[in-house]
Formats: sequence, structure tokens, C-alpha cells
Amino acid sequence: MYVPRQQDELLTELKNSFPVISLTGPRQAGKKILLRHHFPEYRYVSFEQPSVRTAFASDPEGFLRTYDRAVIFDEAQNVPTLFSYLQGLVDEDREPGRFVLSGSQNFLMRKSITQSLAGRVGIAELLPLDQVELRTAGLLAPTPEEAIFNH
Repeated sequence: MYVPRQQDELLTELKNSFPVISLTGPRQAGKKILLRHHFPEYRYVSFEQPSVRTAFASDPEGFLRTYDRAVIFDEAQNVPTLFSYLQGLVDEDREPGRFVLSGSQNFLMRKSITQSLAGRVGIAELLPLDQVELRTAGLLAPTPEEAIFNH
């Protein structure tokens, strides 16, 4: 079940405005679910897997010929050189929504993005579900009193 998030509208705007979208936030905040909901037709590549990192490291240009658009690169901070390669690709073709980057290590992602992808990336941050989102989805009692007396 998808729980509507406060970033839903922002992601739609970023997808239509920037060639690269970055979504950062802590682990288990729901980044993967949110991105798969908003980008269902995109391929998903996780740089958390050693074999994927090795494939990229051995032939970055070949890797990016395969994954040249409509792709989510998860845990992108694990491959810092990715940002420089994306800069070159995006400078050649600024198609909005071309790449989506996600990661849980905000500092590393932010540093790499500001150095390589400034002006080319729309940035969003996702925090864990808050009370408004939980209540809207019907997953939280409307008031603390109802929660106490109904459970």
C-alpha cells in the first residue's frame, strides 16, 4: 500500500523541470517506495550491490550507455564518480527526468551533487512518515484519546 507523502507534488515538479532528481533521506524513510510509485516505468539500479558497483567501475561509459535515461540509481553515494559522468551526459541532453539519484548518506550525496551537478539537479529530502501522513492514510488514530480508548 502506498502512503501519500508530502513530497509527492515536489517530485512531479522536479521530474518535469530537471534532468536529474536527487532524493535523500535516512534509511527506512521510504525513498525506494516513493520513487517506484512516481517513476514506475524507470529501471532500478542499486549501487548497494557489489556486482553493480564493479560493473560500473570496470566500464562506466558502457554502463551508462545501457542506463542512459529513465533510471533510478539507488545508493548513488557509493559510486562518487557517477556524478561526473552524469554531468557530461546531461550537458549533452537536458531531457527532464532523465536520471533519479537516491541515497541515505546526505552529506556525501550533497557534496557530490553540488560539485558536479549544480544547476542540473532538483533536490528533495524524505524523512520518515510523519503524523499528518499517517493520519491521512488512516494509519493513526485521529486523536491521542481515541488511540488510548480504542486499543
